[in-house]
Amino acid sequence: MRHVGSIVLINSILVTVVQTMMSTFDIESGCTMTTRRLTEQYVPYTETYRARAWGIFTKIKSRTNYKIQHNWVTEKTCCYGWTVQGTACVPVCLISCVNANCVMPNTCECKQGFAYAPNQEKYVCEPVCNGNCTNGVCVSPDRCKCDRGYELSTNGSHCQPICQQNCEQRNARCVGPDTCACQPGYQQDNHTNSCEPICSESCANGSCVAPEVCNCNPGYELLADSKYVCGPACENACVNGNCTAPNVCSCHSGYKLGEGDATMRRECQPICEKPCGNGTCVAPGVCNCTESYWFNEEEQTCVPSCKIPCEPRGVCVAPDTCACFDGYRMIDRSAKENEVSSNITDEYTSACEPVCEPSCKHGKCTAPNFCSCIGNHTQTVDGQCEPICPSCENGVCVEPGVCQCLKGFVRRSEDRCSPFCENGCENSECVAPNECRCNAGFETNANGTCVKPCTRVCKGHALCVEDKCECSYGWAGPDCDQPTVCILTTDSNNTRLDGLAVHNETNSTLTNVKRYAPYCYQCNETASNKSLCFVITSNDSLSTLGCIVERESPCYPSPYHSSTDAVSRMAGTFAAVAILIMGATTAAVYFTIQRHRRKKMHAATMQTALYPKAVTHEANECLISEEESHDALLTLNLNDIGIN
Repeated sequence: MRHVGSIVLINSILVTVVQTMMSTFDIESGCTMTTRRLTEQYVPYTETYRARAWGIFTKIKSRTNYKIQHNWVTEKTCCYGWTVQGTACVPVCLISCVNANCVMPNTCECKQGFAYAPNQEKYVCEPVCNGNCTNGVCVSPDRCKCDRGYELSTNGSHCQPICQQNCEQRNARCVGPDTCACQPGYQQDNHTNSCEPICSESCANGSCVAPEVCNCNPGYELLADSKYVCGPACENACVNGNCTAPNVCSCHSGYKLGEGDATMRRECQPICEKPCGNGTCVAPGVCNCTESYWFNEEEQTCVPSCKIPCEPRGVCVAPDTCACFDGYRMIDRSAKENEVSSNITDEYTSACEPVCEPSCKHGKCTAPNFCSCIGNHTQTVDGQCEPICPSCENGVCVEPGVCQCLKGFVRRSEDRCSPFCENGCENSECVAPNECRCNAGFETNANGTCVKPCTRVCKGHALCVEDKCECSYGWAGPDCDQPTVCILTTDSNNTRLDGLAVHNETNSTLTNVKRYAPYCYQCNETASNKSLCFVITSNDSLSTLGCIVERESPCYPSPYHSSTDAVSRMAGTFAAVAILIMGATTAAVYFTIQRHRRKKMHAATMQTALYPKAVTHEANECLISEEESHDALLTLNLNDIGIN
């Protein structure tokens, strides 16, 4: 074991084998060389083995053994000319560096504020001063040590001479110890022993106060075009004049000093021979007029301006205001522009237009009370203009070639108006508004219609149409002289007539029935709510009711008939009462007649029911429908007469 330990100790010594060598340079560590070598080292480890124990038996044991391990080791050393200092390599300068640092072997670098000394090896550095230390010596960077009679400047960069006298107050500067010299632009005055400024030209009305600088005397100022001449000064600029003395202006020709306060008296104002009036004199004989005025050179004054000239029909007396001559007036400015221009003639333009009384219709007023007609119009005797139409019968020419028909006339052609008849003219010609003239062979009937002459006598209850009588309602027969209805009159207070409907409407047919139908009495039972009843007007306070019934009803005809006399109808009523009293004595005869009439009416009713189309209306305006069955009661169809 002791031998093994010795072997381990000996083998632990490193065996160096140089493989490579490399030199590097670093600012902090300097110049170094890197060397790699291979070393051997015994490294202990534990191993197991068998050892004899007893007899033939063995046992496993462990022991420490050593093995050789090879390692590469890198080492750094300083380069040639370098030496180790601490942990870095520093250069070696054989000659000591003065005010410098050894930065490379035998190489010095001056410190900040120092520079290599002239005519010396580059091992010695001297301090540097920015001002070069004139009149002194640079003893450290930017620090001078001045010679005798000099002192350091305020910034310490150079040495300046010392003068006991203040040279600056004498416009001089200290150039040496106790020695003054005039500054540039100054010269020494032997009388005052001071330096005076120099001006290349003499200062007129002033003095030289600095090199080439003149200071003017009071009341004067330098001229704009010269720095050596001082001219008189005026507080207010002498416009349109010259300042000939302090605050004294001499005006140019055509100008004069103003009047008023002191300021006005020092200003030159233009002269205008005539007052400008509504303007300001801005130049000799020239006025600057206010708005709406203009300068009249002939009159040399401002006159009002009119946008539309007043001449030759008037005079402009104010802005846009004309004084027109007799027979003329100003154009209405409120009118539209095209309306205004319509009154302006083509020869010239004027704000004054001629006046024509009355006004010119279809023409232009070109002179007082004189109209010039426009195209397709002609002048009348009274001087007016009217349109021209080739022909305008029964009408008025309202525009050239356009006729407007009179009332009652209509246009039949371009230049003719014909009369108009609203209902037309049958068998006739319309000769005037709503006036017909029958053709040859026709004559006018009661309705104003042109018909052929009638030979029959229609008794006034019909119209003769084509030589035949057309009966009005309620009449029959060839000559329409046989009544088919009558009017039953009774007192409105009669209770037997309760429930009757009274109709106040009327038409021409009903009017004719009321006027011409006969009256009857003692047939109240024949009236019902289907009868056409109406109120008969009267001048007294009595109220009478009339109903239209058929003549075939059991009624008695009244001897009196008047549609307008209520008293006569009342007398007829009293007469009917008297007849009833007389009829009481002849009751048997009455009942016999009554029975006979009823049989006759029944037969007529049956005939009507069997042949309803056989009964036709006898008049155009029928009130009662004969298509209904007849009984003792008269039934009227109100729709046939237009009454609902």
